Amino acid sequence: MSLSEPLSIGSLEIPGHAVVQCPIVEFKVRRLALCVSCPKFGGLEDLYPDPKNAVPFERRYLLKCFGAPVKRTVHALTEE
Repeated sequence: MSLSEPLSIGSLEIPGHAVVQCPIVEFKVRRLALCVSCPKFGGLEDLYPDPKNAVPFERRYLLKCFGAPVKRTVHALTEE
């Protein structure tokens, strides 16, 4: 998966550049799209549910992970 490839779950599109620090792989950076198939995945929490808010994906959503801790911050990677 390249940084430009998004993954759709329902009506939500997870951008390819969205990453988290994963407790399963010693808190190394991992693409958020891989979390969807993980047994520890608890969904994404929308921090700005009002559709008028134009907030970048990584600030708008919080990953609910049943690893430790329960909620993980989403980050963004950039290609230079």
